[in-house]
Amino acid sequence: MHGKTACALGLVLLAAGCRKAPAPPPAAAVRVSAIDVGTPANPERLLEGIFPTNEGNGGWRWTAQTFRVALDPAEKPARPQFLEFTFAVPDELLAASGSVTLAARVNGTDVGRKTCAKPGKQTASWEVPAAALRKAPANIEFAVDRTIQERGRQQALIAMRVELKPLEETEGYLELSSRRAREAYWRVLESRKALMPPERQHELIRLYHELPVWESTWFHGVRIFKNPLDLWMVEQIMHRIQPRFVVETGTFRGASALFYAQVLEGLGLNESRVLTVDIADYNQAAAAQRLWKRVTFFHGSSTDERILGEMAKLTRGATTLVALDSDHSMKHVLNELRMYAPMVSPGSYIVVEDTHMDGAGTHGYGVADPGPLAAVEQFLREEAGKNFERDLTQEPFVMSWNTGGWLKRKR
Repeated sequence: MHGKTACALGLVLLAAGCRKAPAPPPAAAVRVSAIDVGTPANPERLLEGIFPTNEGNGGWRWTAQTFRVALDPAEKPARPQFLEFTFAVPDELLAASGSVTLAARVNGTDVGRKTCAKPGKQTASWEVPAAALRKAPANIEFAVDRTIQERGRQQALIAMRVELKPLEETEGYLELSSRRAREAYWRVLESRKALMPPERQHELIRLYHELPVWESTWFHGVRIFKNPLDLWMVEQIMHRIQPRFVVETGTFRGASALFYAQVLEGLGLNESRVLTVDIADYNQAAAAQRLWKRVTFFHGSSTDERILGEMAKLTRGATTLVALDSDHSMKHVLNELRMYAPMVSPGSYIVVEDTHMDGAGTHGYGVADPGPLAAVEQFLREEAGKNFERDLTQEPFVMSWNTGGWLKRKR
């Protein structure tokens, strides 16, 4: 089916500017920064040009040549906001000319265009100037330079989802981060100077991960979800730096906190303590043991500012080692790195655990979603990360699950 060529894009935008557009809805008590067009939870946010029926397909709706939605930006965005639009281009729309151009405006400000030469699902993402977000909810307008005649109407794209989000949550950024993490993983394997090629190291890591290590490793009768080879290296670091505090995110059963407490006791560091945090409280068996007297458990999110403040107050000026082993998504680990880095004393470490997931492709990380190693890569590019360097001497056993995640503070 061949689509009819409509007005040029410039004329569309000009015409849109000449008519009085319906006002966006008033700001709601609950902020709406994303809307699934096919099944909107807030239908009043679909302002214009999105057809009300989708022939039973709940995930999408047809659009007119111009269409608008209203979304809320972050209240106090600390980082640039991006407009991300997920849509599909029908084959019929490309039949006549071979391409279609989509333009986006936010509160009357042009934010970008995307020319599509292939049909099917795709995503467009544009940075939104801060000045364009001063008015909320933001009036977001899209315009397409071509339409097709179908169902007795002129229609253009198949709209799925519209969002306002930080750069770090956009699809393009996540894809780039996954690729960078995979590349970093192989650079680490090449840089270890191990007596075997990177491909062999990679195979060993994957094979070791597939062994029942998770189900077979216990400490003081409590299951511990760690690589014992990495625990050995942590013990060596603790012996070397003699920490006053070990800070851990991701307590889970509490076995690793017991392990750190045991090392502190063995080193005769009678004043040293373990500070550990988790959103769930599953450490009853560990807490019943004598070593738990050296442990302070914080029940809540590792990025809770109140908890972080308490930890920062305790560790201020003290030799502190940090181990990150909670939510392994890039977003969460990156937030942890930014928040916990100031606690780490010079010569000590942030140990970012399970970074091997990005390169070995375990648990879906590095394939569909960036994980801990992607967070490390981004952190080392930032100002806060300039105080840290990778220490590959902490990976002598090859089968480390913290590949490239041993970050030593230089100053």
